[in-house]
Amino acid sequence: MALIRSYYPTYTEEQLEKHKQGDFSSWFHLSHNGITKSILRMMHGILKTPYPKFSEMPSDEQEIWLKQFAQDFTWHRDFTNDVRKAFKKIAAKHYSYTLHEWKRKWIRGKMPKGANQEVFNGLIRYWGKPETISLSKKNSKNRKSNRGGLGIATQNAGATSASSRQRQLTVRDGVVPDNLTLMEDMNTNKETKQVQDGRAKMVLENVKA
Repeated sequence: MALIRSYYPTYTEEQLEKHKQGDFSSWFHLSHNGITKSILRMMHGILKTPYPKFSEMPSDEQEIWLKQFAQDFTWHRDFTNDVRKAFKKIAAKHYSYTLHEWKRKWIRGKMPKGANQEVFNGLIRYWGKPETISLSKKNSKNRKSNRGGLGIATQNAGATSASSRQRQLTVRDGVVPDNLTLMEDMNTNKETKQVQDGRAKMVLENVKA
């Protein structure tokens, strides 16, 4: 599996520019690309310290994660800096999501499958701190806010990312959907045919008015 397959020892400037302007920047956001599993294996295998966030992990350890990532994916060396930036962003996202799932397991009195016991114990101590509990309650309240009367944010695309859905619609319709078409598709309930998210509904109604 490769981010960019290196068919040539080196790329011409024209070839490099073509790749940079192509799908590379959005590749990390495509669904079913194997990246989630790769990062989860790292969390199970090489995470030894209970960092609350990926950003709190020292840069030298983040580089170790990138090197491990390179065992699963390949890319031309000229793209390493681009891959590093994109990887850190997506790794931070999946890291936070995984810790959220681990915390839910802990609340239910269960041990997450594959998690390092010492790391998990360290996270439990962190989650139990008064300041952590206070921050968690504040964040939960913000997520559940009505966004100025627009209700809680919702979308109907499941685990499918916007990039993946855009490709699916392009294959289905033969043209690349514009942002509004993509927004309407991803926020429309497939059974009721109604746009559920208040903010998306407001934007679409204003544009169509």
